[in-house]
Amino acid sequence: MREIGSKDKLYYYKDIRNLINTVTLKSRIVPEALRNAVNSALKLYPHFAVRPIVRPSTSHPDVFYEDNNNAPLVVRDDGRARHFGTDETNGFMFYVRYRENDFTLTAFHGLADGGALFPFLKNIIYYYVKEISPDAAVPDIRTGEAEADDMDRFAPYEKYADKDAEYWHYSSSAEFFTPQADPAAVPQFFDVTLSTQSFLNFTRKIGTSFVPALISLFSETVLETAGVSGKGIAAYTTVNMRPIFGSHNQTNFSETVLMPLTPEMLAEDRGTRCRELRAMLDAQLSRENLQAKMYGTVCAAKGLPCKTPPEMPRPVYMLTYPGRLDLPEEFSRWISDINMVWSSSLREMARGIALVAWTFGPVMRVSIAGIADIKTLAEAFAEKLKLLGLAPEVNPSPRVVGDLFSLKEASTIA
Repeated sequence: MREIGSKDKLYYYKDIRNLINTVTLKSRIVPEALRNAVNSALKLYPHFAVRPIVRPSTSHPDVFYEDNNNAPLVVRDDGRARHFGTDETNGFMFYVRYRENDFTLTAFHGLADGGALFPFLKNIIYYYVKEISPDAAVPDIRTGEAEADDMDRFAPYEKYADKDAEYWHYSSSAEFFTPQADPAAVPQFFDVTLSTQSFLNFTRKIGTSFVPALISLFSETVLETAGVSGKGIAAYTTVNMRPIFGSHNQTNFSETVLMPLTPEMLAEDRGTRCRELRAMLDAQLSRENLQAKMYGTVCAAKGLPCKTPPEMPRPVYMLTYPGRLDLPEEFSRWISDINMVWSSSLREMARGIALVAWTFGPVMRVSIAGIADIKTLAEAFAEKLKLLGLAPEVNPSPRVVGDLFSLKEASTIA
């Protein structure tokens, strides 16, 4: 039994966050081959073969993992939501469901972030292709457990946090727009798709990178759609800290950073605005700022007092950018698409809009979810892209089945 790291543990105390990755195939699913593939992939990721154990305490419950020797659940998609970490998922914090020609890896965010889950998904893809086409010559895209110390792999916040590190401070007197969401509204999910190359050409033209360009465009869209003028807008984006710290973590090791547009920035040309956003992003990616944020997370998870972080504006939306989800060309014989969605509870969605952007081959997809009028927002975003000479399409996302987790449902020991 091992204690769960601070970052992972915080997800157990929050509203449910569910990572959902769907792989679309060019032929019908072979269920037995998929089961064998998941079993083989798990042998390379034994740290995912765990079940949560909750030990009650006077403050936060202590959460541990124990080894889980059950077979991972691979089941035909029946449209129902399951509770992670219970008998409904054979005790696992993930499972795989399949339909006629696709399968979905659905996992609790406390188990891993996208940077740790996608390599596991690639292992499943590799083994599935070898199951149905054993003589196929495909690149070996498998990854196994990292050769790193256990703190780096499972508790990187404890390893890299620094109680003496100083937070980056945001200084602006800007007034920020805060939308009013209706908690009784039904969540909406829409995708805006366009050419990866055309968007990259656009970023090069204005001298910026992917994230600042996307933040600038979508923030403008939100303000225009809401009919707001004279106010700024605060967005946040996630950053993978592994390359910054040389970490081999395979659970959760990402942080959020502020990406605001002030009224002054909105009055500038888009290239200048994006360069300011990039500079602000880079400033927050300093090791010291991230170590201060990590120490705050450790304190929160352990119920300890900690220095107060600087006050930040409330986010209107969160951008998650996992980047390129490409597979080697040889896999295109079997795989036609990979789709990625973050599902949250209704209470979590009421706090803002969720934006997930990634590329798969020639296609760039921006998934927009929330309980605001997402259809109108997605169409307005697409219209802005059209005015820039791009050719986007807007479509409703496939129906998302968000799975569940509750500390009360998990196994408990005295």
